[in-house]
Amino acid sequence: MNILRACRGKKSGLPALGAISATALLTLVVTTSAHAQNWMTNGLIAHYPMHGDANDVSGYGMHGRIMGSPMMATNRFGEPGHGLAFAGGMDAIMLTNLNVNMTTNSQNTVCLWMRWDGGVNGSTNPVAMPFGWGNTNQNYCLLFQRQGNGRFGFSGGMADVYGMDYGPTLSNHWVHVAAVFNNGNMMNSGLYINGQRATGSMTVGGMPMGMGMMVQRSAHPMAFLGGFGGQGSVPYQFFGGMSDVRIYNRALTDQEINELFQMDAAPLIRMMAGSTAGTANLEFRSMMMDWQFQMQFSSDLAHWTNYSDMFMPSAGSMVRTVDAAMPHMFWRLQANP
Repeated sequence: MNILRACRGKKSGLPALGAISATALLTLVVTTSAHAQNWMTNGLIAHYPMHGDANDVSGYGMHGRIMGSPMMATNRFGEPGHGLAFAGGMDAIMLTNLNVNMTTNSQNTVCLWMRWDGGVNGSTNPVAMPFGWGNTNQNYCLLFQRQGNGRFGFSGGMADVYGMDYGPTLSNHWVHVAAVFNNGNMMNSGLYINGQRATGSMTVGGMPMGMGMMVQRSAHPMAFLGGFGGQGSVPYQFFGGMSDVRIYNRALTDQEINELFQMDAAPLIRMMAGSTAGTANLEFRSMMMDWQFQMQFSSDLAHWTNYSDMFMPSAGSMVRTVDAAMPHMFWRLQANP
């Protein structure tokens, strides 16, 4: 279900199917949904914004332990100190006592924003690991593996990855990753990139071919972000930024994952009176730094027309002045990832 909160002179967001947009309206239109709040907290066991720390804001007190020396970093909106940067080595965050579902064939969901810099490490099997469950003797993790075009997906520590070729698509820009970990056969797990399920592209790769997929793996009350921090025999590490990690002890649905991505990525718009008569200022904030944006206007919320040229955001807020006397009432910001 889409959520529209829009009013004169205040921030508003309009997640739209198939696109990310935000809308500023000259008239009051408000609809709310209890459904959104219910599913966002249903099964949520930990939430780490990573605002320079490893604090959990879910209310359950599952604060993480920082290992090594990850640095404060900007997040996907260019906000300083709202993310953490990992540089391999001992860098990691250790999570303990997580209330995960460990029943066979049950599932847990991990959602996170990451900006992987393309780096991998390891002498015989170069890999990078943004997230892994904490039993380092029976690895069950999300893994980048340098093989062929490069692979990203689920690994059981047997040199196998059930996932997709990543090529240049997942490196050096912010992406939203949602991983539904199945307890048992990893091929019953689900991987989502920017709200969309990677279905037809998910294959088994690695050596020995397919062996890792026959190994049963499960979630664990301990988990690691940004690498294993030197734990275990294989130096699983991560190189890049991360923020807004959420962990659920249930499987989120396709719709829930898509809605979470849209709400996390949607820009904010605030409408203000312009400095001269007949003008208005649109202030844009929380814009994805790697995306292009297009302003659009409409008189009926059904038909939209581009206004001016596409632009790239800058850190902080941006202001555009528009003609408030034009025969339209509605503005939105369309994003192009």
